[in-house]
Amino acid sequence: MKILITFLAILACILVGLTYFKTNDQPVSNNMIEETIETKRLQPESSLSQQLPEKTTDSGISDEISTQQTVNSFAQLLEKLTPYEQEKYLTLNKQLFGALEFTDNNTYEIWLKQGFPSVREINYLSQYDRKDLGLTLFNSASSYPIFTDEPSLNLPALSAINLIETIAELETVVRYYFPEYQQGEPFPVTSKWPNGERPEQVNEVLRSIITSYASVREHTAIQYLARARYEQLSFGMGEGQSNATTVLTKLAKADKKLGGNNNLSNYVAHHYPEHIEEYEKLRNEKDIN
Repeated sequence: MKILITFLAILACILVGLTYFKTNDQPVSNNMIEETIETKRLQPESSLSQQLPEKTTDSGISDEISTQQTVNSFAQLLEKLTPYEQEKYLTLNKQLFGALEFTDNNTYEIWLKQGFPSVREINYLSQYDRKDLGLTLFNSASSYPIFTDEPSLNLPALSAINLIETIAELETVVRYYFPEYQQGEPFPVTSKWPNGERPEQVNEVLRSIITSYASVREHTAIQYLARARYEQLSFGMGEGQSNATTVLTKLAKADKKLGGNNNLSNYVAHHYPEHIEEYEKLRNEKDIN
């Protein structure tokens, strides 16, 4: 079974890359997909505990959050955190379509079962190189949902946040060349880049995204949200096209997992006003899970 899971993870990685690059009019140099898979083969026993510095312990505030009996709102949770941790959560909430912003304890308890990231998980991800971390999470496919490098951490949450942050890196690089580029917009087609070619800096982040995407499954709300953010990039589609239906489907699945999330509905109303009816229909489908 472990061999099958690993094979499926690698296959998913290949298919993700091919879906975009075979339809793109400018192939990535150095064969992006093969290089990513070859790197994995060269590091079959990759372990962050072996490659990178020992991680620091959590702060007292972080421990208080983890043991607190009742958390009634996202704002209350933030009050217990350091300014740095607050900023990380606020940024992540924006990247996850505002879905983290709960307003009652019941919703929070549901979210905890659906991958709500702990302070430890957020801090853990911030300590390591994105490329090394992506490979380690990718290599954890055979032990899913256990993260063998640090079993106390939530692997679905780690992989989802890693994908989100890799996408954020891509958006930052894109804005260097296209200052008006906004979060959630389709990735620029090749013909729009200088001299009709993507810079190697962009290709490097794209290689990381392939591995990051392949390590994210679709079981919990946070995983669906991370994949929805990925789908907004609309890889492989022509200029002016978007992946709206796929994005809305994943948002609707996350909404169902969370027992209903008004922030997701508000996001759709603001960013996909012409698709509100479609989204509501998806939310109400009984077999959407």
